Amino acid sequence: MPTAALLSPDLRDRIDRNHLQFQWLSLREGPRPRRRDWPDATAMGSYLPTEVANTLFLTRLPSDLPGRLREASEFFRGTPAWRVTAPDTLRSEVAPAAEAAGMHPAPPVPRLVLKPLLPAPPPPAGLSIRRVASGEALHEFCEASGRAFRIPPWFLRAAFAARFDSNAAPEPAIHRFVGYAGGRPVATAAQSTSDGVTGIFFVGTVPEARRRGFGEAVTRAAIEDARAQGATVAWLQSTAIGRPLYERMGFRWVHDDFDWVVPARGLGALRAMGRALSLAVAPRRGLAGA
Repeated sequence: MPTAALLSPDLRDRIDRNHLQFQWLSLREGPRPRRRDWPDATAMGSYLPTEVANTLFLTRLPSDLPGRLREASEFFRGTPAWRVTAPDTLRSEVAPAAEAAGMHPAPPVPRLVLKPLLPAPPPPAGLSIRRVASGEALHEFCEASGRAFRIPPWFLRAAFAARFDSNAAPEPAIHRFVGYAGGRPVATAAQSTSDGVTGIFFVGTVPEARRRGFGEAVTRAAIEDARAQGATVAWLQSTAIGRPLYERMGFRWVHDDFDWVVPARGLGALRAMGRALSLAVAPRRGLAGA
């Protein structure tokens, strides 16, 4: 199927809205989420000291792009790192303005789409998959995804501070899955569905369990769950390492997303790390080994 048929303007818009939904729901599980919307952009941030949690999403080209970047800079004041992300259609206009504002380009991020969504095959022998439905299961999700992505336990504790602090159930609009082998959490995936579209996130496998089909199986479980919610299209952003896996599953590249980053540096970065660490030790429910 040609790329143009895979990604109509309507589907592109629905995917963009789905992406914003997931980002905002995720930030609401962490420390001090904040948001500002413009007709052409949305800024979302938190106390987490990383640009991934502090992003200006450009949905179309602002009439005054340098002005919008200044407004975003003011919105993210006190944040050691933030980023601008834009689709391929805006790259040529955004790049000079972002770089003039002192931002650094990041490597392009492939966006892939899967349709139709077919029933999931059985998981590999020795793997059981469960949806996260409690604080304890969220703990196990964080344990496995932290090891898979080399994310420090204290950072994940801070990212889920609101959930661990209250022992509340995970955000109901984000469905997370954990694959277990030998009784231990070894693989993760998450999905968030809206307007017939599901975004797939947090696909990872712990190092000692890789190349056994576990990551693919948990991804398929997330897609099957979304299909049951009425989704007909799945999308995700891929790393270079993960792209062959997704293409074997039937995902197809549609375009690249582009980021420009204000990197963390200096005393402000150290202060932000200190705030995150203080949030990490506060919750009653934490991560193993933290």
